[in-house]
Amino acid sequence: MTDKKPGYEASRRDFLTTAGKVAGAVSLAATAGSTAFAASQTKPAGEPPAANALPEGFQVITIGIAGPPMDLPNRNRTWPATVVQFRDKYFLVDCGGGATHGLLKAGIEPSKVKNLLFTHHHADHNSDFFTFVIGGWNGPGGRRELNIAGPRQTQQLYDMMMTFYKEDLDYRMHYGFPAEGLAKNVTITEMAKPEAFVMDGVQVKAAEGIHTITNYAYRFEAEGQAVVVTGDTAYSEDIVELSKGADILVIDAHMAEGAFASNVLSNPEQRDNMRKAHMSNEDIAQTASKAKVKKVVLTHLPPLQVDEAATKQALRNAGYEGEIIIAETGGRYLA
Repeated sequence: MTDKKPGYEASRRDFLTTAGKVAGAVSLAATAGSTAFAASQTKPAGEPPAANALPEGFQVITIGIAGPPMDLPNRNRTWPATVVQFRDKYFLVDCGGGATHGLLKAGIEPSKVKNLLFTHHHADHNSDFFTFVIGGWNGPGGRRELNIAGPRQTQQLYDMMMTFYKEDLDYRMHYGFPAEGLAKNVTITEMAKPEAFVMDGVQVKAAEGIHTITNYAYRFEAEGQAVVVTGDTAYSEDIVELSKGADILVIDAHMAEGAFASNVLSNPEQRDNMRKAHMSNEDIAQTASKAKVKKVVLTHLPPLQVDEAATKQALRNAGYEGEIIIAETGGRYLA
């Protein structure tokens, strides 16, 4: 069941006093929804729509594609963040370092993104949260509604922001920025276990992967299309079930070809631990094949340059026959 907690009452009283009777209630709710989720599709022939063009259905935009450690050989890569777009609605899955600037570089105003889902709360997946929330809210054209979903500690992360930046936010609201989208009109869905729910009119279903902490994958579904975005995970039958028939599967590929090309993971114990928490090429191929997904987008890439040809061949050898895409920073893939 969703963990429904009281609103941010302590901060609310402060906002009422300091910001001129501004309400600061935060509702925590998860609305039961259907399991279906809509997918994205990459057009192999032709270019994806321009950054300001609306897709007819789903589109995936890979904002941050790097897994840790910091990806120094590929300085244009930032930590995990994936946008699932359905027409004029944006869903940001994870918010790793550089995500907010990455949205801008991809032609997406952060203020237009009012839906955020966390797969899990490792630093590489949530470290740009404060920048995204405050930066997208601040200003006359800022975000005035915010929906957040995720596993345990999602509420705590929001509360920490409101407490730590209280004086800053009081100041901004005192000088005219409304509370909506920051201290009011915020819905937080914290899941103790995977659920199905509706977010901004789109059906979303979660499933739990296999990682070092609780970690969810999400399936988005609308009008006969489906897109699945995994968090960090080893092979999981629950992820296979969630992904069945998806148009696009955006998947953890931290163990893709090139992951062990240097001494980055020279310690055998480190390698073994990583294999227990991330997908190998064979795991990706088995997941995509069993789920019969149309295409896979490999993200959360290892810290060195991925051998694209070898990775694709490894997936072919392991039995996957669909389209294989190595994610690029700012890449757009249509359903």
